[in-house]
Amino acid sequence: MAKRSFKEKNLKESLSLHGPFEIPHKKSDLGQQWEIYESSLTIKFWQKTVGYHKNGALVGDKDGIYIFATRASKGFQPWYVGKATRSLKQEAFQADKLKDYNQVLQTCGTPVMWFITSSVPSKKNLRKSIISRVEEDLIRFAAEKNPRIRNQNHTNDKNAYKISGKGKKKYKAMMGYD
Repeated sequence: MAKRSFKEKNLKESLSLHGPFEIPHKKSDLGQQWEIYESSLTIKFWQKTVGYHKNGALVGDKDGIYIFATRASKGFQPWYVGKATRSLKQEAFQADKLKDYNQVLQTCGTPVMWFITSSVPSKKNLRKSIISRVEEDLIRFAAEKNPRIRNQNHTNDKNAYKISGKGKKKYKAMMGYD
């Protein structure tokens, strides 16, 4: 086995957050409910709205994590956390996910999306283990904020931890928990 350098042993993946971006949506053909249409997620959405990563790759062409949420008067409510191992553009708005997103839109808010990618502009791919770990953690965090989250995988992880102690109230305030 080849020796690894000190840098490789202690390498931590650096991630970059993009968003929130309002997802194009309109009234259905019957005019009774709001819907996100795949056809509205055009090059304009990816290039103009989401854009490029620090003069590097188009964010939609990178892999990473996506978080679907709704925005309302009380802030943001997470509804779906997913991973894209090919590209965000290919995976974040697949038909089965649009179905979930559209069901959520019938009850609340404006649809938005966040994306998490490598912070290195020219780097397209994150390690799959990093993508999976971040997705699992974010699903658990989102489920704490919204028990009705659409994807429930990893929410019952028996190895997940709970933090308690004297400073719990101040800790929650610092971390942005309600």
